[in-house]
Amino acid sequence: MTAEPAVSELVERAKSGSREAFGRLAERYGDLVYGLSLRIARDTDMAEDLSQETFVKAFSKLHTLRKPESFVSWLCSIARRTALDHVRKGKRELTGLDRTLEIETATEDDPPAHLTGSKIIENALMKLGERDRELLTLAYYEELSLAEVGKILDIPEGNVRVYLYRARQRLRKKLKGFEDDLLQQIG
Repeated sequence: MTAEPAVSELVERAKSGSREAFGRLAERYGDLVYGLSLRIARDTDMAEDLSQETFVKAFSKLHTLRKPESFVSWLCSIARRTALDHVRKGKRELTGLDRTLEIETATEDDPPAHLTGSKIIENALMKLGERDRELLTLAYYEELSLAEVGKILDIPEGNVRVYLYRARQRLRKKLKGFEDDLLQQIG
């Protein structure tokens, strides 16, 4: 069994024109990009499309990446901007009834009783602001370091810790009343 090549090695090979190396990068980080896209776009089909679009953009702009070891942060930044652009474009296109439905959906406080613990948390996450959702997703779902989160969101690393603390507090408020349900499912 051979060891997986380092990210920086794959990036250098991809920059030299190796589609196979870029394909391996896409395989390795496809779930990360999809997860980030899904949490921003909130639609599985759209997240798939946004993931593909992210990798197409990354491939075409790979020559601009100066530090191969920063590939993951750079890729997440592309995914984030791509998904946010889509969401902003979609909001501009919403009209009367669509906007009313969006507001009604966003203001529902209680998730259905049959939801699992992860669904309760996911539902609460979706009710948070965009920045809080991104911070929590990158730090906890994607398990990125504070430095990586800071690079992706263009926030100084020291501020990431504070913003994360505040985002967790807001999430905790959204989960108030579901403590017993969550504890039953893990106990």
